[in-house]
Amino acid sequence: MSESRGFPAELLSFLLFGVLGVAVTAAALACFAQLMAGQGCSGGVVPILATTAVCMGSLLCALAATFRKKAHGLLTGLLQSTFLAVPLALSAAWNGTAAEPAVVCRILVVLLCGCIGGLLGVTLRSHRHTLR
Repeated sequence: MSESRGFPAELLSFLLFGVLGVAVTAAALACFAQLMAGQGCSGGVVPILATTAVCMGSLLCALAATFRKKAHGLLTGLLQSTFLAVPLALSAAWNGTAAEPAVVCRILVVLLCGCIGGLLGVTLRSHRHTLR
């Protein structure tokens, strides 16, 4: 937790960046659905495209959160990615597929993308332009 902001501000920030990740995931899913309908793809590519969309949301929400925070990139990225990984795990448990290797791998890939986004968010520099 940051020393400059209190717990409620950190929680609000976590939720806002989590909603950003969900929005990116929804937009990517919509684009992939349009692509599949236009190309006439089979249903076999649906799990791959769905995983890609969730990974995009996880990476971007973690990147944005750590870019703003500029500290604890790996931990922040992992926490932000759990915002998207927990619903995946819960739905797999609900369907009875939580023990399947593909589902476990999918959840781990989402967490890994969040960690990568966290590391990228800390290492990216912000360029503030000033008038001269």
